Amino acid sequence: MSLVNRWFHRPTLHSPGPGHHRRVGWLELFYDLVFVATFIRLGNALAANISVPGFIAFGMLTAPIWYTWTGFTFYTNRFVIDDAAHRMLVFLQMFAIGGVAISLADVFHGDTRVFALLYTLVRLVLVMLYTRAWKHVPEARDMTRRYILGFSAGAAIWFASAFVPAPWVFLVWVGAMAIDLSTALSRQSREVMNRHPPDIVHMSERYGLLTI
Repeated sequence: MSLVNRWFHRPTLHSPGPGHHRRVGWLELFYDLVFVATFIRLGNALAANISVPGFIAFGMLTAPIWYTWTGFTFYTNRFVIDDAAHRMLVFLQMFAIGGVAISLADVFHGDTRVFALLYTLVRLVLVMLYTRAWKHVPEARDMTRRYILGFSAGAAIWFASAFVPAPWVFLVWVGAMAIDLSTALSRQSREVMNRHPPDIVHMSERYGLLTI
């Protein structure tokens, strides 16, 4: 039983309140470093391709990368979990983001397949995280169910985009991002958010640390 408790813990829903705010953990800070390196790679790719298509590609790539960081940050903001399974999933996503960073220069030259496949893996990890929360946190299933379905649909489109040639692939990416964004920003999602509000103090700290 002690082995189970050491390596596996059920996620719990975090309820923010006076004296009950989340603190940024070491895993979150390490996670941020991978994204900082990715944004640096993205900036370097733009510097080597300063043109109208280059700026368009820069914007098309910044949005999904930023959205993934935001999605993970909202997950850790709402659910308290730090066991072996959680860390393995987080490191898997970090590994995939590292691959995304390496593939960015190729996207600027029209080769989008590797980026699309690795980004699909990035999105699927977030789906797996929410699936754990759906299973173990019944009171939050109205929220986790929406995210699982919406993000899974988006991931399917990202995967399909790996087989679409440029420049049409960028239109497919816009569709995938539209699904991902509507999943989190629709009226129903905002109503769910009101029932399960985020920890604003923790979120402010997370955004501030990444920006710095």
